[in-house]
Amino acid sequence: MTMSLNGRCFPASTAYPQRLSQKSIVVSRVDVAAYQSNAGRVYVAKNRIYGTVGKETAPGLSLDDIITFENVDLRDIWVAIVTAGDGVLWMTD
Repeated sequence: MTMSLNGRCFPASTAYPQRLSQKSIVVSRVDVAAYQSNAGRVYVAKNRIYGTVGKETAPGLSLDDIITFENVDLRDIWVAIVTAGDGVLWMTD
């Protein structure tokens, strides 16, 4: 039996990226979407990232954008923001 998981990730600071999960959770697939009320881009990547404007090291998600990772540990997915209060929603299957 496969259990679906979901959550939200809103980094506390624009200076420090945050892991999607603090616990190690290996999943076959996770979809990560920019939160609908974001004011700016959100950067999401496997392994640590840098999201400062002009120095991004990951794809930027805007409203309605989704990025999918397969066969990954949620602890290895990082989220960086350039606008305080922005974040992502995520769901596994």
